[in-house]
Amino acid sequence: MERRNLSNERPGRSIPIEIIDETTKGNVLSDPSRPVCLTRKKFWMDLGSTEGFSESFEEQEKIAKFIANTFDIKDRGPTLDVGFGLNTAISETFAGQGIASFAIDARQHPGWKHEANMGIAFRTEQFWTPPFEVKGVEGVRIFSGDIALISEAKSQLKDQKFGLILFNGSWDSTGFNFTLASRHESRAGDKKDQFRDRNIKPLDDEIKRLTRRQPGHPGIYDIFRKIDKQRKLIDAEVCVEDYVSEGKDKTLGSCKAHIKKGGIIGIVSSRYAYWGGGYSFEDLPTEKAEFVDIYRKFTVLGAKRVYFVGMSQAVLRKCVAKAYSVSTDNPSDTLNPQESAYVEKLLGSSNLPLKESVVNLDEVFAEEAGRIRQMARIDAIFAEF
Repeated sequence: MERRNLSNERPGRSIPIEIIDETTKGNVLSDPSRPVCLTRKKFWMDLGSTEGFSESFEEQEKIAKFIANTFDIKDRGPTLDVGFGLNTAISETFAGQGIASFAIDARQHPGWKHEANMGIAFRTEQFWTPPFEVKGVEGVRIFSGDIALISEAKSQLKDQKFGLILFNGSWDSTGFNFTLASRHESRAGDKKDQFRDRNIKPLDDEIKRLTRRQPGHPGIYDIFRKIDKQRKLIDAEVCVEDYVSEGKDKTLGSCKAHIKKGGIIGIVSSRYAYWGGGYSFEDLPTEKAEFVDIYRKFTVLGAKRVYFVGMSQAVLRKCVAKAYSVSTDNPSDTLNPQESAYVEKLLGSSNLPLKESVVNLDEVFAEEAGRIRQMARIDAIFAEF
């Protein structure tokens, strides 16, 4: 498949946008009655999001029903849940509505359960194969493998088309989640480790040898300079962000090739994942920037329409004000200056921590920018092809 940097390509045309906010019936993702947690991340390995969907099949079923009903999934065709982990509730709910349901996750590989260290298993290439079918659950066909390799000759899904390919919390995160992004961060880490073993470890061994011979040997300092040079080289050669961006682009391209006419690719925030911390409140601007970048990628891939799911500015302000008054035992309905400034960061593109590859929103999407800016928080994005 041709390598493309979707973030750097300029879309050839603007596409229609539809906003699905808290006023849309059944929108469980943007429900303003659910408390907003303002606390910072306590620990990077927090395993549960504060949104209330963690390890709850009942709440996950609500997500599936919202998606199925909002986008008439039954009329579009089979569904594929990508990176479902332990959460079969999404696919089982689709199947219960009479929709042919598929799910894929590398952790379904028979050898995965024999690897005690999940972090090591996640980085082991033997598990990232072209998709092959394993034992499923009632109504759901389950596959092990890498979604990016779905079109490979050995893929058992190479001839399958879908009405919905869904990443339910498995796309990206700043919390402790197993996502597509963390998969490619691991790839970059492996590349750096190989570089260190090949170019730096011999130098470290030479330092040890010279130190045993003569502490303070003058040759040691020359070696330190060589090590410093090698470390700069690896940082220049292996850019983690490039690996992640390339992996995301390849994955979206592979997904589009297996979408039926009128089908949808959907990405739901990792804040709603069955497992993992997702994005904390302080990271919502970063998440919003990620969704803006996904929108750009969808336009380059030729989406006919994009749906943003999220919370409007006015409602988010009220939710945050309520959460702040509760957390401080202050019955005020207004924010203090610090919290107010932080919320303002969510309200427009100019203050977002946008990647260098994402140019000014108004410059590229003059007509759509205002509508996207209406949303203070983005909870999901869906593209119709």
